[in-house]
Amino acid sequence: MHITFERFPTESDAAELIGWLEANEIPFITEAESSGLDDTFTPGGELSRSFVVKLLPEDFEKARELLAEDAEEEVATEPDPTDHYLHEFTDEELLEVLHKPDEWTPYDYALAHKLLKERGTEVSEAELETFRQARMAQLVQPEKDNPGWIVMGYVIALLVPLIGPLLGWYMITLRKTLPDGKRVFAYSAATRKQGERIFVLGLVVSVLAAIWLIYQIARGF
Repeated sequence: MHITFERFPTESDAAELIGWLEANEIPFITEAESSGLDDTFTPGGELSRSFVVKLLPEDFEKARELLAEDAEEEVATEPDPTDHYLHEFTDEELLEVLHKPDEWTPYDYALAHKLLKERGTEVSEAELETFRQARMAQLVQPEKDNPGWIVMGYVIALLVPLIGPLLGWYMITLRKTLPDGKRVFAYSAATRKQGERIFVLGLVVSVLAAIWLIYQIARGF
């Protein structure tokens, strides 16, 4: 099953990656997506449309390693674009890039490493690997429990038939993709337990609402 590797605003924005994947013979599929329940109910989420490039999970690491190698070669062999925004970063900010490679492009990552070296801060491969492992340990952690959002879920389950079960199911099943292609639950066991209760409550409310609606329709005949 293919899962999202990268997300872009439009298909044209994804053209470079698509061409690169074809050149490196890495199988992929693409999809145009409109935001649904995931975006609507994720705290801070908003309605949007996007174009996604999907890979098989077992190809994630291969693709990222090849992208990193290409970026390192590009940074090492091509003239340094002095107008690149990373030149404005402090050493601490550049180190932050190295600590969170998943939030930056492979080129940004490679350039940040180069700029630090030029400024006299040498970051070894062993240190970079330590950064990557620490970041992976951070990403695998579930989202922080949000009591206010859980309370809102119960309110929705009570007041909005059909939406309650969907919200509860979303809380139970939502997973996130790690940089290596692995999928883990997005929410903690405690939040998923609350999701189960919201699902059941929403289901009961939906059934009662359906019965009441059928009763009202029957009375009309």
